[in-house]
Amino acid sequence: MTDKPLQGRLALVTGASRGIGAATAIALAAKGAHVVLTARTPGGLEEVEATIHAAGGSATIAPLDLAESEAIARLATAIGDRWDALDILVLNAGMLGSLSSVPAIDPKEMAQVLTLNVSAQAALIAAFDSMLKKAKSARVIGVTSSVGRKPRACWGLYGASKAAFETLLGAYGDEMAEISAIRTAIVDPGATRTKMRARAYPGEDPNSVKEPTVVADRIVALAIEGFEPGHFGAGRLSPLRHSRGGGNPYWLASPFNHQGSPIRISAFAGSTAYTRQTLPLHQSDLRDIDPAAENPPSQYIR
Repeated sequence: MTDKPLQGRLALVTGASRGIGAATAIALAAKGAHVVLTARTPGGLEEVEATIHAAGGSATIAPLDLAESEAIARLATAIGDRWDALDILVLNAGMLGSLSSVPAIDPKEMAQVLTLNVSAQAALIAAFDSMLKKAKSARVIGVTSSVGRKPRACWGLYGASKAAFETLLGAYGDEMAEISAIRTAIVDPGATRTKMRARAYPGEDPNSVKEPTVVADRIVALAIEGFEPGHFGAGRLSPLRHSRGGGNPYWLASPFNHQGSPIRISAFAGSTAYTRQTLPLHQSDLRDIDPAAENPPSQYIR
């Protein structure tokens, strides 16, 4: 197997400035994909982009707030002006909100959480649907939480948003199964060393849970290998349910062991090689990259 199985493919990763999103973007780029990174913080995106460029990879950054009404439409237009198809969409961005009992949920905060965790995800799927359909084998991978399926005290708001997100993405997968090559997956990362986790469990030793790179490896394996039953011999992917006709399995990447130890997947064997692509950038809000430059400037989509 080539060490760049995603060469020539385009990936969009939301919430890519840190944690699981950043690790996934770096891992996808290492496998040859050109990655569009989105998040609210330009500084974080630039750091991730610099890491990708330093390894010889290729990326474009798009600082924006997905909760803004017109942000997703602008993003889709800008990406659609440069590429015909979107091969991989990783829906990772999310908001925890306050952990409180259901009667204590603040309506204003509830609206914010549902806007980002549900409405924005539906808007992303709708905005990139046509580009996903043009890809040879598009993958839409959503990051969820176990509280979306198993209610837990004081996690009602976040859990409800993830339950709604899983339903939306699963329904989209069913809808696409017989009419396109789009396949969807739901990934539950479990306990992972992220800022969201630290906020939810402030007394937890971060070294007791796995690093985001472990989850990123699972996501990249999905992007590379697809979702057919039996493709994941490491035993960490199991079907929750199958769509009508079995055409689009709905997968849950879980569980990991208690220490979150990485389970190696054969797709990642071999030496690492990277490539940088020179892109035809036309709009004034983007800056060209000179592949020979020692410190190439960032590409921006605003």
